[in-house]
Amino acid sequence: AAAASAAAAAAPKGLDPDIVQAKLTHVVEQVTGAGEEVHLDTPLMESGLDSLSAVAFRNELSRVFDGIGNLPAALMFDYPNVRAITQHIVDRSRGLA
Repeated sequence: AAAASAAAAAAPKGLDPDIVQAKLTHVVEQVTGAGEEVHLDTPLMESGLDSLSAVAFRNELSRVFDGIGNLPAALMFDYPNVRAITQHIVDRSRGLA
């Protein structure tokens, strides 16, 4: 039991990257209407997001991840793919960004 609580204490606080990635992928699919799989490293602009849908995308992420603060307007341009945005959201949840 002591080892388990030591491991829990050593684990980083904040959102779980796997959960963030799953939710983020779902939001991309919702906003783009894409029926195909969203790849982690594919630029979102190639997945069907454009400058207009980028606003809806950021707003939906702010709603889904309520508590990480305001996401930057240029989110999709600063963090161009699911992997980069996942890391950014996880870092924000841990107070690192």
